[in-house]
Amino acid sequence: MPTVIVIQLSHASIFSLATATALLVTGAIRLSYFANFGRSSDGRFLGVPLSYDVPLLALLFLLQPFIGAELFEWFVNVCFLLLAAAHVASIRVPSPSPAMYAAISIFVVVSSAALAMGRLSSYV
Repeated sequence: MPTVIVIQLSHASIFSLATATALLVTGAIRLSYFANFGRSSDGRFLGVPLSYDVPLLALLFLLQPFIGAELFEWFVNVCFLLLAAAHVASIRVPSPSPAMYAAISIFVVVSSAALAMGRLSSYV
């Protein structure tokens, strides 16, 4: 889903198509690696999980009012290119703890409400 939004946000520019392709390719590599090897013996993931894409997209849209429209398109593409690289990087990411799941749930509710309120206020 983030790839579609990145492409649409950037009006199908070459940069957004390259970003989307990078996300799809690195996502496929990440999933195939995880399917074969899973987590390491210490319970960590190798590379940033794909589930980080949507919260990053929400965070970027929350920051949109503070970034100019022209810069925002570029900023989103660069952030997702960096995230695509992080998906296949040799970064050890710990599995979420129960406290982290609570923090993620709170972030989801708060960011969803903030995005909805921001969109609703633009119609008034």
